[in-house]
Amino acid sequence: MKEEKILKILCERGHEAYIVGGFVRDIFIEYPSFDIDIVTSASVDEIEDIFTKLNFKVDIVGKSFKVIIVDGIEVAEFRHDLYDENGNVSMKSAKTLIDDLSRRDLTINSIAICPNGKIFDPFNGLKDIEEKIIRFVGDPYKRIKEDPLRIIRACRFKALIDGRFEENSKRAIKENIYLLQNIPKERFRIEIMKAMKIKKASMFFRTLIEINTLFYIFPSIQSCFEFRYHHGEYHEESIFDHIMMVGDFISTKFPLLKLSGYLHDIGKIFSYEISEDGKITFKTHEKIGSKIIRKELRDLKFSNEEVDYISNIIRIHMRRPTSSRAIRKILINLNEMGIDYRDFIRIFYSDMKGKTRRTIKIFSLKDVFKRIKEEDEKEPVKKYGDLPINGHNIMEYFNIKEGPLIGEILDIAMEIILDYPELKDDKEKLLRLIKEKLREEEK
Repeated sequence: MKEEKILKILCERGHEAYIVGGFVRDIFIEYPSFDIDIVTSASVDEIEDIFTKLNFKVDIVGKSFKVIIVDGIEVAEFRHDLYDENGNVSMKSAKTLIDDLSRRDLTINSIAICPNGKIFDPFNGLKDIEEKIIRFVGDPYKRIKEDPLRIIRACRFKALIDGRFEENSKRAIKENIYLLQNIPKERFRIEIMKAMKIKKASMFFRTLIEINTLFYIFPSIQSCFEFRYHHGEYHEESIFDHIMMVGDFISTKFPLLKLSGYLHDIGKIFSYEISEDGKITFKTHEKIGSKIIRKELRDLKFSNEEVDYISNIIRIHMRRPTSSRAIRKILINLNEMGIDYRDFIRIFYSDMKGKTRRTIKIFSLKDVFKRIKEEDEKEPVKKYGDLPINGHNIMEYFNIKEGPLIGEILDIAMEIILDYPELKDDKEKLLRLIKEKLREEEK
């Protein structure tokens, strides 16, 4: 393996070298990890010289941070972090492994493994892993003030190991929450997406609530947690518990979709109504939620593509594939949104499954999914460009000029195709049916 070869070469040249950080932690929590970091007593100049002469692929991308990339693996010299009064960090060379480990945030991230397999654990990180404890290295107040984002990281790692905060660390977190207001929002986004690699990422959101922090990130989810009204006849669980269940059911293979699951019903608290007969409704909550989350995601510096994807998933999640016509309509909408129909199936399935009161038998959904797949494979009309007619045909057939009426006629054509998909190859018959439809509307 590459890391073993790098370690061996450094040791043969008289340097100390260790694997550190997340890869080591993940070994002991039995979590898949491929992000290997190496620290060594060699300087960055020595690292560069050694591996360049041996014809390794060497990328000098972080030399000011005393890091060299060797064959895709970060190799860093022992370092200290130096923070100024504005929270900016610079790196200073350190002499020992313990100096390097002491700069890290949590005890569970401050374990090293020697090439011979010996474990260095000066801060009892292994014990904290075994007891599922999140504890800062050294003084928690100092660790947090160095970088307040460590509060969010601590919440993520608590969710990862399904653990609890050490009391002094928890106290330091709660007393320094205010420091988060100075953190650039894009750094929150990075932690959110890393959290989506955790199967039960609901623990991340619940921990943020536990320390009164979620409103800094997703005020909409915080509002769902605070919403205390009944969730309606189809749910025994609260809105907050429902969205947490739905997100947990979505695989970590689809991080943006998983995040969509935790956000899909945030519009409900803004559309809550009780009808005259006492029924609870959440009319158009999907449209309201889609609009709200666009702003929150943009504030968090998600890309335009990510914002569109999540808001569109939320907007379409209430569509029900109850008939062939409904399925064809869904496929058209999904195509317009640029969403794979399989992602719709995943959010639909998780939404149905994420209830304490099941209204649809889970096994019956397989038949629905089969029908969606079959309709998609028929290559139906999925967008206006697939229609057998265009604006020119319409102007010629109806003897009209270019204008908004053409768009209205195309909408009618699409509605007809939904009922009669075989007309996608019959332009003349489709035009005749459109004419009949227009006559009916005039009456």
